[in-house]
Amino acid sequence: ARAPAAHRRLARAGMSVPVRLWDGAELGPSDRSCQLVLRKEWSLRAGLGPLTDRQLGEAHVHDVVDVEGSMVAAIADLPSHRETLGLICRKLRLGPGDRLLDIGCGWGSLLIHAARQHAVVGVGVTLWERQAELARQRVGAAGLAGQVEIRLQDYRSVSGEFDAVASVGLFEHVGGDQLASYFRACLRLTRPGRRFLNHGSTTGRRAVVREMSKESDSFVGGCVLPDGALVPTHVAVTQLEPAGFELVDVEQLRPHYARTLEHRVRLEANAESARRLVGEEVYRSWRAYDHTEAALGFDSGDLGVVQILGTRGDAGLTLGRAWMLPPEPAGPGGRAQTTRIRP
Repeated sequence: ARAPAAHRRLARAGMSVPVRLWDGAELGPSDRSCQLVLRKEWSLRAGLGPLTDRQLGEAHVHDVVDVEGSMVAAIADLPSHRETLGLICRKLRLGPGDRLLDIGCGWGSLLIHAARQHAVVGVGVTLWERQAELARQRVGAAGLAGQVEIRLQDYRSVSGEFDAVASVGLFEHVGGDQLASYFRACLRLTRPGRRFLNHGSTTGRRAVVREMSKESDSFVGGCVLPDGALVPTHVAVTQLEPAGFELVDVEQLRPHYARTLEHRVRLEANAESARRLVGEEVYRSWRAYDHTEAALGFDSGDLGVVQILGTRGDAGLTLGRAWMLPPEPAGPGGRAQTTRIRP
């Protein structure tokens, strides 16, 4: 009886990766390069909420959850990665053979997704050696070493032009007085007629630029963005266009981040289980982090997360925004439904 219930829970959480339960039962597809192993019955509680790579990583460290086979494949199947790593790719209109530059490439997730799902040739640049090393390992484990290159390089020294340029989470580190040169560099790297997407945190204080070097006693200034700045969305837009980009789309994702933070109540409701899972110190760290983030403003609007899409010249894009939206789940008979825009 436990196996069908577990299957339904994991399906609701969006997990398509094969799973082996604590009692030996196996669920999900059998043709994948990885399998998620749940060691304990109570480890299913992680599947009741949105799974992230951090949650999976913490559970893996404590041997509550394990992955046999490709860790990269398992992480790529997490709903949060698909929903984000898909929105960005749709906005950039990626296609086979396109050259994608990922500025500040993180741990390689966007490039891996784009290479797999859209057959792009990708280049990622970062200034953090540990990040570059792990991203290369993930690319290699995904079998994409000939398709995706990770460089330890400053984006300003990259040469050539790309069909698509993405910057995810770097914008906050640039500094308010460097935004003009940042966008000019991004324009130089974008091929004429192609697209650039900037994803970054902003402040909801309409007339204030928050220089983090002056907020070292705050959580964000001291621990998250010690070298950067948060600017209002309109400042980012006014810097994008003078650099030479045509503004195509601006999307505020703050409500999505606020909704994610709402899941902190699940941690409170399962405090004892969380303590047994990770110990008191880690539990208190999670709790403090979640409440600090909420206090800093996603709920109140003091903080925002914005995606800005620009083109270098006329990109010949389809009118409207329907092409940016995900397809709706399959309807009766298994046929995917077309997303309709309400008037």
